[in-house]
Amino acid sequence: MMKPGTIPPQCHDIFRAEHYKDFDLILHQASQLAVPMPATAAAQQVYAIAEAKGVEEDVAAIIKVTEELAGVSAS
Repeated sequence: MMKPGTIPPQCHDIFRAEHYKDFDLILHQASQLAVPMPATAAAQQVYAIAEAKGVEEDVAAIIKVTEELAGVSAS
């Protein structure tokens, strides 16, 4: 059984593409409306760091990387 929040290996590329697409759509729409979205832009960057580090969770990867960068653990 997989750990909750873990992406099955066969779905990793699809899941990753969907998250990038979601971030891009949000930020594009905000740009069109001249609405600043600094937290969303930061979350997109942290998600990219998580992916580069090989973190295999879903958006919880953002929390894991943020904890690491801050030198703390929420668990």
